[in-house]
Amino acid sequence: MAHYQTAQKKVLTDFLTENCEKTFSVEELYTEMEKIYEKKTLPGKSTVYRLIQQMTEEGIVKRTAKENSRKFVYQIAGGEHCAFHLHMKCMDCGKILHMNDDDSLRLMAQVFEKNRFSVDEKYTVLVGRCCECKQ
Repeated sequence: MAHYQTAQKKVLTDFLTENCEKTFSVEELYTEMEKIYEKKTLPGKSTVYRLIQQMTEEGIVKRTAKENSRKFVYQIAGGEHCAFHLHMKCMDCGKILHMNDDDSLRLMAQVFEKNRFSVDEKYTVLVGRCCECKQ
């Protein structure tokens, strides 16, 4: 099934790209977009829900669970290459950081060697504190 770059999808993609280190629930995403886009260019809330689901399935957006809840937050993925390394999420500020590819491969190899367990990097997020929040 072909997916097209509609004006609404472009607005959403541009917003997520400009805020690439932040995660948003769909509600937060819509509220923040409302502050900067005119009504005529702002996608409707139901459109944002539909597009975020579609973009997640396409791998454009990464979905992670919000701390200790069943709610999800979304963040623009780091392109095609994003699926080949681990991610680290700060439990204070919510930033999702990309682990270096070589470090990711080394860590996953160690886990497999010591535990005979294969980590799926597309779904794995390490939770801790970023250097800004740890200070």
